[in-house]
Amino acid sequence: AIAIAPAACSQPPESTAPSAPASDKTVVVDIATAASAAAEARVYTGTTRPARQVSLRSQAEGRLLSLTRDVGDTVRQGDIVGTLDNVLLQTAVGEAEAELAARQFEVAEAEAELADIRTQIELARVRLQQAENEANRLQVLADQGAVSTQDAEQAYTTLRIAQPALQSAQEQVRTRQQAVAAAQQRVTAQQSIVRETQQRLSFANLTASLSGVVLERLVEPGDLVLPGEAVLTLGDLSTIRVVIEVADSSLSQFSLGQSLQLAIDAFPSETFTGNISRISP
Repeated sequence: AIAIAPAACSQPPESTAPSAPASDKTVVVDIATAASAAAEARVYTGTTRPARQVSLRSQAEGRLLSLTRDVGDTVRQGDIVGTLDNVLLQTAVGEAEAELAARQFEVAEAEAELADIRTQIELARVRLQQAENEANRLQVLADQGAVSTQDAEQAYTTLRIAQPALQSAQEQVRTRQQAVAAAQQRVTAQQSIVRETQQRLSFANLTASLSGVVLERLVEPGDLVLPGEAVLTLGDLSTIRVVIEVADSSLSQFSLGQSLQLAIDAFPSETFTGNISRISP
């Protein structure tokens, strides 16, 4: 860590005259003026930290089977650094996929029933047309006296029965279409559940979210890890940020973008250059 903190400016103590008894005489007090320390070099204490630092957290619950990185190890973004026990997650995926298959079978059944009803509609339409033609033919023959009036009336009765049968089949089509649409919606919902469980299964692999160095190892294999629990702390050390605490009286000496020389304890013979990127309000 780098350290830079303002050294105290030495100021001569204020000189005061000894207290005198109250009287009408004027008391003269000598005051020493504090010497300016502007010419003295100031050293500030700061803390080094990675430009980016993240906590690698588990997104699923399970027993930690392995953790292949330790403090100081380098990682690349996307590397699998640990695994969780995924037996329960695999079971959940299997159950979701089985339920999806059942929902898809419901859709297939509903579509088959819809096809049957449409076939029945076509048959009902043919029967209606035949009944209409037969009623008209017998009515002509009855008018000519070739057949009895009773035969013509029977044909019209058959026609009146065929019309409601066609209408009923058409209503069944609309009902079955709604059933098919509902079954398809259930399939879509179940597909989302399958994708979610498969995603949760992928969470059994703990993947590095950035390229950098392991700064902290928080759990060990065999521990039960809960969703949201930190496993490793990762830092990108390609760029270092230094945070310096500065007294209010010294703020006027700093401005955004200003270049500063930095000394780091780990490299005592080297000097580094940094730029002020932020001043806390």
